[in-house]
Amino acid sequence: MRELLVGVGIGAAMAYTAMQFFQRRSQLAHRQRLPAVSEYLLALAPRLNGKGHKGQAGRIGVLGGSVDYAGAPYYAGMAALRVGAELLYLCTAEEASGPIKAYSPELMVSAVYNTERISDSICAAAEMNAMVKKMMELLPRFHALA
Repeated sequence: MRELLVGVGIGAAMAYTAMQFFQRRSQLAHRQRLPAVSEYLLALAPRLNGKGHKGQAGRIGVLGGSVDYAGAPYYAGMAALRVGAELLYLCTAEEASGPIKAYSPELMVSAVYNTERISDSICAAAEMNAMVKKMMELLPRFHALA
């Protein structure tokens, strides 16, 4: 191994070692049975065989945000898309919907409440009821809500 390090450099040796590791790991995986959790997750996860339609492998809803906190729901939504969600519905305050829409065209942004009206003691109950009604209409579209 020392001659290999001197002859072709440390980077090539590390790549060769990593390649050996992954080959050995795949050989062991074929011989050993997958743990119960892995089998469960494999059965639960939809197959990505190219025959499905957009949204069949994951529709996620994210509820949150305000004019001051538009980043948190945006990052939660983008993280969901990066780990495999196909469609993301971001339900947020009216004031935050514009900036969030400008961040990314991948997010489907819906304004479900107004922060000013929900903070006002006179309008709060009506605004909360309106938000609940909007969310109840959207909930059947989601596989999960965060």
